[in-house]
Amino acid sequence: MSREDAEECLANYRAVLKAWTEAVTGVGDGDCDALYWLLEVEQDDLAQMAILYPDLSYAIDGLIAARSTQWARFAAERLPPHAVRQS
Repeated sequence: MSREDAEECLANYRAVLKAWTEAVTGVGDGDCDALYWLLEVEQDDLAQMAILYPDLSYAIDGLIAARSTQWARFAAERLPPHAVRQS
């Protein structure tokens, strides 16, 4: 994996993390479970990048921590969204 590939992967992970966070909080549209699955799958790639490019490890650790702390608990405990009512 080249440095450019690693930086592109980080940018993609950030975008998915943002979309997942917005979906979890109800601010954005999206399938929380599908987005979370993408974050899970890409976490292995992040771990490899941290080994190959130690200077990126701080950013990688921050992204992994953001996914696995408060928002993950919020997603697990969230109530289902209200049904849209039409009059």
